[in-house]
This record gives sequence, C-alpha cells and structure tokens, in this order.
Amino acid sequence: MKNTLHYWAFFLPLIAFCQNTESVTEESTQTIQEIKVDVLEGLLVPNIEISYEYALSYSSGIGALTKIDLSGEDVDFTAKFVLQPYYRQYFYQKQDFGINGVFIEGCLRYAVGKAYTYDGIEFPYPIEPNEVHWHSAGIGFSLGKKWINQNGFLFEALIGGGRYLAATDGPEGFFNGGLVVGYRF
Repeated sequence: MKNTLHYWAFFLPLIAFCQNTESVTEESTQTIQEIKVDVLEGLLVPNIEISYEYALSYSSGIGALTKIDLSGEDVDFTAKFVLQPYYRQYFYQKQDFGINGVFIEGCLRYAVGKAYTYDGIEFPYPIEPNEVHWHSAGIGFSLGKKWINQNGFLFEALIGGGRYLAATDGPEGFFNGGLVVGYRF
C-alpha cells in the first residue's frame, strides 16, 4: 500500500502537468507583439502602411500605424503621410492565442497632404489652382477580425473611418481599412 502511494505521489503531478493545455495568461500576453503590413494599400495604391501592436491583456491591445504615399502624383486630398495610434478591444476569441478574433478599434490620426483650391473664376481663361499644404488631426473607429495560426503568422481584415476635427483646406474625413498580413513575436 505504501509503495502504491509513493507511485501516485510521483506520477500524479507528472500526469497533471502533461494534461495541461497551453493557454494565454495575463502574464504571457505582456510579451505579445506584432508587426504588420497592409497588402491592399500596396497593391491598389502605391502606398506603404506598416503597423505595430502590443498586447495589454488577452482581450485588448494598443498599437500605431504609419502610412506613406509613394505615388509621387499630385492627387487632390490624398494624405502624403499618416500617423495613427489606436486601441483595440477583442471579442469572441479563444484564449489559446490571445488578442485575436472580432475587434473594435478606436483611433486618433494625424495626416499631412496637399490640396488644390481655386480663388476665383476667370473666364474664358483657364483657371490655375493654388496648391495648399494641409495637416489635420482626426478621430475614428473601425471594425475587423484577426486570424492567427500556431506559427505566429496573422491575417486581419478591417473597415472603418473617421473625421478630421479641424479640417481647413484638406478633406473632412478619412477611410480606415484594409487587408493586413503580419507576424507575432
């Protein structure tokens, strides 16, 4: 009887340890970081958009993205540079990987661009536009979903928009969305 008790005392913790499934805890989410690139921006428009996200808990994260226009074209109301910090809250996800699933994102945005204004109408002569450089800060919100595999590769789709708070010569609002691929480390 005593030998059987020793065997159980030795093997029970080992069996319990082997049955432990790996899940994300509050401590392990502090090391979750992601770097991402918006492939839709790169394919449709010659822009590059790179973002970084850091896990606050298994269901929330903060991050920032930067977008640079590489087209070199003078398109009216196109932002040439964007800096956008954001906060995300995740819903309906398994806790196996942390910060994944359906999310709502709130963001602040600072953008710089070029616009063209027309001071007056002078007929029959052609009107020359005035080039105006604008910069504005805005606030927005997005809805999306993130998928991640066991190797750390991720894919997310999001759509949303926002409004510039003090738009003078630039646009009044902005679109926020894309198809993003990245890696978690």
